Amino acid sequence: MTATRSIIAALAALVASPALACSPAPLAAGTVQHDGVCGIYYNDEAYIARGISDAEDLGGGFVAQYYFEGNACYGRVSMIVADCAAGQAAVFGPGPTEGPAQPVTEGDVWKQLEAQVRGGAEAGRMMSVAEITAHAKGARFINAAQVTIPGRVGISNDEAQPLHDFNLGCGCRAFYPGSPGAGL
Repeated sequence: MTATRSIIAALAALVASPALACSPAPLAAGTVQHDGVCGIYYNDEAYIARGISDAEDLGGGFVAQYYFEGNACYGRVSMIVADCAAGQAAVFGPGPTEGPAQPVTEGDVWKQLEAQVRGGAEAGRMMSVAEITAHAKGARFINAAQVTIPGRVGISNDEAQPLHDFNLGCGCRAFYPGSPGAGL
């Protein structure tokens, strides 16, 4: 299962109607749900949640999270890669709209960059935040930013003003507590 699919599956577990896989139950607008280490979702509307996923240790001082907008049937995701030692994070995306009935097409640029980041981490050759950001800017993603952490950063998967800001240093505090990204 891809990371994006696991995020949508996690959100589906939080909001889906058990009777129909792609008929999300209405959310209690204005409520907040926490997910694992540093994950938080805001139920802004009856059928739309926005938030960041559970933090994942990629190794070597790097942490990944995903920003999500959507529901159990579809969503758009941006990836956040934090370099805890450098106190910097790359935010890139969003990827294509994806869900149980909307698989991502082969060759998608966002999926390629996500795979390159994850493959580098698995091989012990993690891309730098600057390299990730340069690729994202070259692909003309809406989100293609390098940000300083710790700190709160607003993220949106369209060009609208972000509704929420998120503490991108939380994963560094959880996995690399003595790092600059954790807020020494």
